[in-house]
Amino acid sequence: MRLAHQRSLYSLDTLFERKFGQPCPEWMKERSQYAQHYWTQVEEICKGFGFFDIPADPLPKPVPENHRDEVFKNELEYMTPVAADLVTELLDADLYVTEMPYADNYRTDLAICEIDRAALRKRLRVTDGDDRSLVDEWKFLKTYRHLRNSEPMTYEEFAESGPYSSDSTNKRVWNRLEDIGLLVRKGDYGTIVNAPIHITAHAVELKQRDWETAYKQARRAALPNEEADHWAVERNPKKYGYADYAWVVLDAGHIHKALENREMFERGGVGVIGLDEGGAVKLIDARGHAPPQRSVDREHLNEKAIDKIDVDDFVDRSSISRQANLSEVV
Repeated sequence: MRLAHQRSLYSLDTLFERKFGQPCPEWMKERSQYAQHYWTQVEEICKGFGFFDIPADPLPKPVPENHRDEVFKNELEYMTPVAADLVTELLDADLYVTEMPYADNYRTDLAICEIDRAALRKRLRVTDGDDRSLVDEWKFLKTYRHLRNSEPMTYEEFAESGPYSSDSTNKRVWNRLEDIGLLVRKGDYGTIVNAPIHITAHAVELKQRDWETAYKQARRAALPNEEADHWAVERNPKKYGYADYAWVVLDAGHIHKALENREMFERGGVGVIGLDEGGAVKLIDARGHAPPQRSVDREHLNEKAIDKIDVDDFVDRSSISRQANLSEVV
């Protein structure tokens, strides 16, 4: 416990700068939320509690000749930052999100998004130019979906029986949705206005060589129904998935095995990209899928996307005014 406590006293910035002599990159800070310890740290902590003993004879290291064509030393520190920029550029997309969560317990290495300017303009018309996202707090997106799927209720009813035990919290999230323009009152009752989906999403899985695992992971983000546990209690696969396209990105030195299985990728609609330090090359094209347009994962990424862009780079606000109509209201 003392060792774990000592580790927590140092920020990722400090640890990274001590080890590499330069500031920690932003993509690593974001990813570190989900992988906070290097293996050596985990090893020390386990050993301190008596859970783990280092073998007396260390395992043999790989023969260097077996890896002579390998470009990247590992996926996390070396492939991810290169792929984030180069693959986004290759796909002619606008932004990327690292470690995109979906289907409750999965994560995609990179979710790369193209912005639909017409849909983004429509959102700003609905919200009267307000470009605030619903991912400032998970409560906002959760409440947005809760109200849309519930029977109409008044402000007072929601304060008393909303998804949170505190009346003040229920009121705060209602007020935020109403302030943004994604909730309107018809008489005394609140009605949710659908936030237009303004992204085309690419699920990108990175691997140095394990193309089979990457294939399954990328395809799952686009077609969650295929791997859903239909016997699980309250499991609804239509809630999940977000990607229009699925891609596998492999170290250029280990691309040959995937290409030997081209038929499998083409049949599954999963694209293959080879990556080295200087560029990304599309070797097998991805086929478009049709994820649930209103899945919680897709709406989550939609909100992450608007949070990451400068809206003024995509839309001229000068002529925008709130014009929500009946077709936009559920």
